[in-house]
Amino acid sequence: MKSLFSFGLIVLFFANIKAQSVNFKAFPNPFSQTIYFEFSLDSNATVSINIFDMIGRNVALALADTTLNAGNYQFKSTLNFLPVGVYLARLNISNVNFVYRISKADGATFACPLQANSIADTVLLNFSVTDSVGDSIKYALYNRWGTAEVELDTFLAQGNYSFAFPLSGLPAGVYVQGFWQDTSDCRGTIVLGNLSAIENRLNAENFSVIYSNNTTEIKAKEPYQVSVVDLLGETVLQTQTNSPFQLKSGLYFFIVKDEKRNSFSVLKHWQQ
Repeated sequence: MKSLFSFGLIVLFFANIKAQSVNFKAFPNPFSQTIYFEFSLDSNATVSINIFDMIGRNVALALADTTLNAGNYQFKSTLNFLPVGVYLARLNISNVNFVYRISKADGATFACPLQANSIADTVLLNFSVTDSVGDSIKYALYNRWGTAEVELDTFLAQGNYSFAFPLSGLPAGVYVQGFWQDTSDCRGTIVLGNLSAIENRLNAENFSVIYSNNTTEIKAKEPYQVSVVDLLGETVLQTQTNSPFQLKSGLYFFIVKDEKRNSFSVLKHWQQ
């Protein structure tokens, strides 16, 4: 099967994320052992906090379903068992999701400089070397075939550093990036493409993904053919827009085919 990343525009999102603020935040960030989550409620609600890695796996439960009254809250969670890296904390308030990026560091001396699941045309790395004897620093950006498109391998003295790697010469798609500092490391993904173009295309086509009562539906102004592909590249379902369907929990790609324009849109979807 030809890689789905070559078919065009890609949008990353968690199902049912709301843009409105509930003052959801976490500190310290990065953390090494314990992290505190804060948020506000305008009314009574059932709340939970789950931690996901960068491929959508639920790796920790920071707060089990709890019914709370309106007010400001702070919860402590010990996540020392997680490997060093970048994670997404998902706050669920009565089935509405809010997401906050957190980083697990090694002894609180390592702060991952990667932007998780970002859409960009330049990689920006800002980090510090605190060891008086210096640190070994490595960075790599891999394409879908596992070939490094960008590499940095050096030894740096104590100090603050900033690196910029323009990516305008690379084709649009999803890339995996890794950063290594001494014995610590973190990984993430980056999407190369024009964010405005992606937003304009989605607005024009009016695609939206609705999740309700254990069914998923891709809404559109007119019917399009949809292929549902799992992380192994296997097609698990053939359907069309405006038709509800069911999926097991996991990370999927929805390939929406517009036969009139002979084009594709690819939606990355995390199924609850």
